[in-house]
Amino acid sequence: MIRHVSYDITDDDSFDKAKYPEVVHEVQELSRHFSLIPGNHKSDIVISYLKDHCIRTEYLVTNKRVVDKIVLGSLSTFYTEALFLSSRDHSVFVEDLEYFIKTNFN
Repeated sequence: MIRHVSYDITDDDSFDKAKYPEVVHEVQELSRHFSLIPGNHKSDIVISYLKDHCIRTEYLVTNKRVVDKIVLGSLSTFYTEALFLSSRDHSVFVEDLEYFIKTNFN
């Protein structure tokens, strides 16, 4: 089964967690899962990968376990990746989403 979801984001939108319960659930699960792994920059790794499918080289060295887990795709990130893709051209929304992710990892 191929899943596809797209969100209709406009310039006036900001991220509101009440509108995206699937994303909230995924981020909370990622945070819970990664809380068991020591290291820094967990939220930065998650954001970088889910937003652009790239990870800074320094993270490969400083937190390889988190990088491996997120890249292997064994964790549910479908809705969060779709939301990043749908909001790519809306910087305020993306900044709000990134802030939400970071606050869930601290």
